[in-house]
Amino acid sequence: MKPQEENILNNFCFTDFDGKFNARLAAVIPKYFGAEEKTKLGGTGARYQCRVKVEYQKDLMGLLEEGMLLAVKNFKQFERMEKRYTLMEISRVWPEHFGLKGLSDHGYYPMQFEIIEQSELDWQTDDKSTMMIQIDAIPINYDLI
Repeated sequence: MKPQEENILNNFCFTDFDGKFNARLAAVIPKYFGAEEKTKLGGTGARYQCRVKVEYQKDLMGLLEEGMLLAVKNFKQFERMEKRYTLMEISRVWPEHFGLKGLSDHGYYPMQFEIIEQSELDWQTDDKSTMMIQIDAIPINYDLI
């Protein structure tokens, strides 16, 4: 396939949701397979679990779902000009609020409720300074070159 044709195909097959999906690979976590370890989040052959952090946008939360594929830039390149993307399947998606991360079940109860109430209005905005979307994804052992 010629490079020009490839760009057309990539734009047809993949989307960034009109520029809303601004994400970074945050962590690659090796999976350890012990006799007692059981998980529903990773396939039996998955060697890694990846964490992707996405800038929060209210509309984007409704578009992302478990089972969708992500193409994440991979820096393992055999040729200097080659771009390589690893395909991953989303296994979990959740929003995260910076103010709520500090809450603990052991904290003063009225204070917990006050913090939760104060953060409620933030969910209706696209405030990237206090919120983000977290994604767990499993590489499916395919790369796009």
